Amino acid sequence: MHRFHPARREARPRAERFTAERRRSVRGGFTLIELLVVVAIIAILAALLMPSLKSARESARRSKCMSNLRQIGAATMLYANDNDSSFPLYTKSSGGEGANPGLWPYMGLSSTPMPGSVFHCPSSADKPTVTAPDADPARELGGAYGAAGTKGYSAYGYNTCFREGAGNMTKFTKVPDIASPAQAIWATDSATHRIDYSFYGYIPAFRHGGSGYDGTFSLDNKARGNGFNCVFVDGHVEWISWVKFLEWRGPQAAPTWFTTTRGKPFMWY
Repeated sequence: MHRFHPARREARPRAERFTAERRRSVRGGFTLIELLVVVAIIAILAALLMPSLKSARESARRSKCMSNLRQIGAATMLYANDNDSSFPLYTKSSGGEGANPGLWPYMGLSSTPMPGSVFHCPSSADKPTVTAPDADPARELGGAYGAAGTKGYSAYGYNTCFREGAGNMTKFTKVPDIASPAQAIWATDSATHRIDYSFYGYIPAFRHGGSGYDGTFSLDNKARGNGFNCVFVDGHVEWISWVKFLEWRGPQAAPTWFTTTRGKPFMWY
């Protein structure tokens, strides 16, 4: 009977042991071609998933934007309850912030909010600040508006037909006077503090997606955008596609919303 002696294993030539271990190591690894195939597959999958991920991110931003406008609508109702049913006071000279200052107390704010507040649409965060909305076609991209050198302090505008204060566009100053509050636009995505049937162009075309920005203010340009969020006088929020909005507006030469607003999907007053 032979007994195993540990020293006999060491008796194998060192070169033979090295060759065997190397052979096992090679069998357990990947060749360069295999690695390149794996990298190519990962790249293809990433390219396929990227649009879906981008769409999911914008969908989340749009939902947060809708939540912001819902809070603005609720704050407006609280303001009206405390001020004889009136809409917030604002004029053209109110610092370019529209109804925001009147709503601050109901948002827990006491001054111009910084980016990231309820007055900021998250989809405007990565876009250029709009400092001259009347002259800058880049407003269509959807950046927040504010002073030069800032990141913008607001991203929503208010219907000037409804406000407590002087203004040639003002039609009603009190909430109960609105015949169809569920159709009446109160605040929307905007590149400035005011919107109405003359200033609807301030609603940015591409804040929430779209393609084909042509560097102009044309309706054709807006038709290439996806749409925008809006809160109505009754407090509910809707996503409005540009196709639907422009159908309501009618042709550029003769807008149909100037004739009568009753019976239409939306109304300015």
